[in-house]
Amino acid sequence: MTGVSSNPSAIAKIIIDTTAPSAPVVTSPITGTSTTNPTPTFAGNGEAGAKVTIKDEANNVVCTTIVPSTGPWSCPFTVPQTEGKHTYLVYQTDLAGNSSANSAPVIITFDIDTDSAPLAMENAGPNAGDSNGDGVLDSNQGNVATKPDTANGNLYATLDLGTTGCNSITNFDFTPEAPLATQDAPYDYPIGLFIFKAKCATPGETLNITFVLDKVYNTSNWLYRKYNSVTRVYTNLPGVTYGTRLVGGVAKTTINFSVVEGGPYDEDGVANGTFSDPSGPTIPVATVVNSPASAGPVIIINTNQSSSSNSSSSSSSSSAQPVAVNNQATVEKDTTTKNPIQKVVDQAFNQVINTVLPRTGGDSGTLLVGIGLIVMGLSLAMSFLKKRENN
Repeated sequence: MTGVSSNPSAIAKIIIDTTAPSAPVVTSPITGTSTTNPTPTFAGNGEAGAKVTIKDEANNVVCTTIVPSTGPWSCPFTVPQTEGKHTYLVYQTDLAGNSSANSAPVIITFDIDTDSAPLAMENAGPNAGDSNGDGVLDSNQGNVATKPDTANGNLYATLDLGTTGCNSITNFDFTPEAPLATQDAPYDYPIGLFIFKAKCATPGETLNITFVLDKVYNTSNWLYRKYNSVTRVYTNLPGVTYGTRLVGGVAKTTINFSVVEGGPYDEDGVANGTFSDPSGPTIPVATVVNSPASAGPVIIINTNQSSSSNSSSSSSSSSAQPVAVNNQATVEKDTTTKNPIQKVVDQAFNQVINTVLPRTGGDSGTLLVGIGLIVMGLSLAMSFLKKRENN
């Protein structure tokens, strides 16, 4: 038998949906906030059953999720975000395939390096935030940290651990010598001491350390010293070199050396994957003569001294008057009664004190050299005038 029809099927209901859903609402995170978490979770409200898509400023999809039938949606990032500011747009697509408009932009700043230098501080550093001149913002690198040196007039200094070996900075700071438990008596620290810690992927790794300073320094008499806050002992650090680097067209002094984590120049001396390094460049301190604890070095200039032996007693006169130079060194001038020749010499001495010494900037090494030349010149002048007087 042919031409027999089946019973009709159940009624199929077709819904024509050409209406796009509203843009999803993002309730977390709040736009304009900062986070140290590279994989944040976005959350908000949307149409039940719709697919929520989150894209970054480069139009990369960073997260998707389905809006549940009840309650808000939640979308945890699975790909770590990079350091810096990122902008995200969120939209949803309903079951009919209609996509909504984008949500309001969600702007998040990621500060995920561990170097203790805030993002804004590093971005405000020299060369528009690329203080070591490697072409990458310091704030985007865990192996580079930049901060104002509080022990050196807030001039910026940069720590660069390179890309090999132990190179994850966990702390970077500065300290003058004075607060340390032990003072390094023979030396001054002109830019303070660097304090930093680093984590090593493998214990016993080598750290290749470069400090980039914010200007050019005269390093001819610098000696690099390491301080151990556990033993309170200072030691010379071998193999340190100084150089000059152009960063953004500006010359900078660099300090370079390598040390081994867990070696003799690691503070705890244990290969445990953590390196600690309080250290800094030093300059020799001038010899101190009868210097009170609160004063700088004292250097005696006896302007009543002549080649004759009977003038030697005047060098110990109690009437010597101190002349301070930038609280770095003190020149004591003998002011005992003098003859006319001595008065001429004193006038020359006063000219030196008022015009020459201030130009040394209070640097003890420069001051000592200058004083030596001054004494030689005064002695020759006195000898010449004495001969003229006798004639």
